[in-house]
Amino acid sequence: MKVIAFLLLLSVCITKIHTQETWKLAKNKKGIKVYVSVVPSSDYYAFKAVMSVRATEIEIVKIFKDVNKYPEWLKELKMQTQNHKKDN
Repeated sequence: MKVIAFLLLLSVCITKIHTQETWKLAKNKKGIKVYVSVVPSSDYYAFKAVMSVRATEIEIVKIFKDVNKYPEWLKELKMQTQNHKKDN
């Protein structure tokens, strides 16, 4: 439940930052909803995915911090870099 609250809060924060964006549902498969939005003055789209997972926030943050494993769970990722690492 904490994860759902965290993702909802994150979604609200992103929406507040990008109030001009209109999110449209692009895909809804296996419990994952993917939304896209046009980014003004860009050739790229913004996207966000919404889903529920059975994990703690600590477990999720640990996964996000492990940059070297991104290719294992990001299907189309061709390259990743880490600009800096903060100790904590």
